[in-house]
Amino acid sequence: MTKPKTCHSNYLSQTRGAVHSSAPLVYLTDIVARRIYGGKLLNRGRMIDTNDACVSPWVRTLIFWDMYENAELRLIQRFLPKNMDVIELGGSIGVVASQIAGSLDDGRSLVSVEGNPLLIELLKSLPIRLTQTPTKASVFRGKKGEMKLTAELLQSVWDDYQNAWGAVTPAQRERLLRCVAEDCTFSNPLIEGRGRAELTRRMEEFQQARPGAHFKTPKLLMQHGQALGAWTMFDAAGQPLTCGTNYIRVHEGLINQVAGFFET
Repeated sequence: MTKPKTCHSNYLSQTRGAVHSSAPLVYLTDIVARRIYGGKLLNRGRMIDTNDACVSPWVRTLIFWDMYENAELRLIQRFLPKNMDVIELGGSIGVVASQIAGSLDDGRSLVSVEGNPLLIELLKSLPIRLTQTPTKASVFRGKKGEMKLTAELLQSVWDDYQNAWGAVTPAQRERLLRCVAEDCTFSNPLIEGRGRAELTRRMEEFQQARPGAHFKTPKLLMQHGQALGAWTMFDAAGQPLTCGTNYIRVHEGLINQVAGFFET
């Protein structure tokens, strides 16, 4: 029998008291995070893979609601110099490391030291380039501007953007559109605009005009942070309405350009 994987701290595997007092929220959030988002969650613009056994439902819930290590993330935003190299002691599951790497100027380095071998794979999965230095602890170095835009990450970003056009609540749409940069540009034969706020308004107008309409893209073509996909639009009953093609460009894990093409 294979020995089950365990984690180094009770914090990652369970937070006593808080888990039990918030059990319904944790249970429902965990289902949504794993089944709808596949365990890959955007946290302040950074994709975090929470599928590892070391990430408990409680921690997954905190990441989902942007509550995980909030104090540390606020300190990074307020006080961390962008023009200096950084050493992080205790990489853990990589949430803080992702934010630090994304905030540094080009050419600056992050050194993340983690002594728990069970967390190494999590650190390796971060959407930034990491190289391991063989020491007693595991040391990883990452630089801004070297985010690994994997096919998996591009697919996840595409799915969130596409689902945001569907019949979702305002809160769900806001969460889905965290995959889009604040100053993104978007266009199709009928509209042209800039910014996440305007894009949100266009999506709301789309649903008002076609309640329940949604899109499906069977396959994406991807290269160098760009994706091209042929989609079909369906009505609320699931009947196909029209077809078209979308192009997106992704930078630092966020969509900064969208172009749609269809016959009018």
